Amino acid sequence: GTEWIDFLHEYSHDISDLLQNILNPAIGHSRANSYHDDLKMEAIIWIGDICVDEKCSEWMANNDIVHAMSNLWKECYLDEDSDPEMVLQFLSAYEQLLSHDQTRFQIIEDEAIVNAMISCLR
Repeated sequence: GTEWIDFLHEYSHDISDLLQNILNPAIGHSRANSYHDDLKMEAIIWIGDICVDEKCSEWMANNDIVHAMSNLWKECYLDEDSDPEMVLQFLSAYEQLLSHDQTRFQIIEDEAIVNAMISCLR
């Protein structure tokens, strides 16, 4: 059968553009546009699910999706009023990304993300 990585390679540009647009913090982050937050959450869940595979995780790193996800979290979900379900999904996705060398180093280079993850443990 087809693997996720095959799908990512075949439609690389389209998927990268789609995820970059969905994860853009400037688009739709408000109570009036909660469907955008739902779409962002679905994207985060999907990223976490497919990044169980190291090749998919590397694809996410190489296409700046890891950085886009981190920027979204820093811009929209680091405050105390953040949606706890969204924060949980970010942590779940980061758990998968941290299990692979290439994406692990991209994440731990970002001090704000590391501090945010640690603060969730308190």
